[in-house]
Amino acid sequence: VLLGDGRPKYLNSSESVIFDDSRLLFVLFPHREAMRRHRRALVVEGNFDLLLLAVHGIDNVVAPLGTALTRTHIHSLRSYADEVVLLFDADAAGLKAALRSVPFLLAEQVTGRVAVLPAGHDPDSFVRAEGPAAVTALVESARPLAEFVFDALVREHGLTLAGKSRIVSELKPLVEAAADADQRALMIAHFSEKLGLSPGYFQGGRPGRQPPPPVEEPADGPVSRLAALPRQEQQLVDFLILYPEHLGMLQAAGLGRMRLAPATARIVALLEELAASGPCQPERLLTLPLAEEERAYVVRLLTRPPSYESAAEDDPVRQLGEELATWLRSTLQKHTGAGLQQQILEASRLGQTDRVMELLRLKLESERKRTGF
Repeated sequence: VLLGDGRPKYLNSSESVIFDDSRLLFVLFPHREAMRRHRRALVVEGNFDLLLLAVHGIDNVVAPLGTALTRTHIHSLRSYADEVVLLFDADAAGLKAALRSVPFLLAEQVTGRVAVLPAGHDPDSFVRAEGPAAVTALVESARPLAEFVFDALVREHGLTLAGKSRIVSELKPLVEAAADADQRALMIAHFSEKLGLSPGYFQGGRPGRQPPPPVEEPADGPVSRLAALPRQEQQLVDFLILYPEHLGMLQAAGLGRMRLAPATARIVALLEELAASGPCQPERLLTLPLAEEERAYVVRLLTRPPSYESAAEDDPVRQLGEELATWLRSTLQKHTGAGLQQQILEASRLGQTDRVMELLRLKLESERKRTGF
């Protein structure tokens, strides 16, 4: 970015193996513990926005290094936060940047919200004028992704027949970007109800038309690429390969009821087979008929130097297993809640008041189990 006399406002070094602005986030490492503590990451557009927020005590914040937010950036944040809040300017560029980021959040299965600043403000000016408490309040009231996107498209196109057609065409890629089938179904039901259209408009272009069934690939095909799994599933697979003695604990947390990627499900099935035939030791996995890619992955994992040593007190292996068990239980509860929400929308559309009330009660119970209150 150049100032009036041609001097650069931001000046990055040339891209290299070490520096890649599409992959790196400003102060991600220094702010990682704050993001873990809050379980939330704030993303702002500019470096000076970030610095002013940090000076005022808001330190769970990162920013791209002079480039647009990418899917790789979002993937990096998944290790530190359960939720990402985009804190962007209210001008056209800020709104466009927020909309452009939505597919990345959906694809990475990260809970995302958008907090739009008052007109004429950026995070820098807003925190100086109103203080950190006002920023916190704005973040707490941030809009869910679906609501933000829908409202922005309605403002742009209106709800005429032509406007609805344009809205559907812009929402379709967002629905397709969602990696979770339950999330896609819920988004389709939600947007269809908002627009007063059949879900078929999102599924196949015309109501009543069903999308073609997905092509199933063999277990040793591209779908089994373990290194390409979503982050949390890859952690699960790595943990089970290295510490298969904890398989029972994860099964008790609901591992068998999870909708896992075929590659993950295959590794789990192999480990269950091992557990049924004797001591479940990592090396015994290599005695089973693995595909070439799977065998290479297991060997690479087993020969990699350990990142930590197990200790008698505060065993980090056990702690990681418990964290994965917590994730399994939470994910199952979310899927249950998403299914109930879709049933609520359908019952509401049909005017089934008693059914809606019963489903709302079940959804509330599900949320209480998931959050603990």
